[in-house]
Amino acid sequence: ALQAEIERLVTSEQTSAEKIKQLTDKSAADQKQIKSAETKYKDSKKQIKKLNNEITELQTTKKADAEKAALETSALIQERLLLQQQVTQITALLDDANHKHSEANNELAKVVARIEVLKVERESECTSLRQQLQQATEMAQLLQQQQVAKSSKFDESQHEVQQLKDQLSTK
Repeated sequence: ALQAEIERLVTSEQTSAEKIKQLTDKSAADQKQIKSAETKYKDSKKQIKKLNNEITELQTTKKADAEKAALETSALIQERLLLQQQVTQITALLDDANHKHSEANNELAKVVARIEVLKVERESECTSLRQQLQQATEMAQLLQQQQVAKSSKFDESQHEVQQLKDQLSTK
């Protein structure tokens, strides 16, 4: 029964280790997704700033280029709106990725705590088994000492019986 319990604890510890690896891998993937989204976010912000600068530049051009500038400005405004939508989507992705990362960290903390509990339980069981083994060893030594004492008494009794037989046979 103790061997089965030890095997169950070892299997539980291996399962926990596999879950930790899965959570760690998932956390790393989430981190990569967050980094990618942050890069896109920064690039979009730079693009918006660049477009805003271009809009400003186009708005200050000569009157002769006003019609052309108006068309380009309209296109740039549409592009800016599209980029702002992308920024909003990326922000939502970042929030979701941060939430998932937080959940993974919480799950990882639970698994680590469970492993610590199992470790303490296993150490306690090992200590108990050691104590039981020590008690069994002491009991075996005591029984062996008793056996030696009984054997010695038996030998003495046999010797006395032999002496008595010898005395009877000489009489």
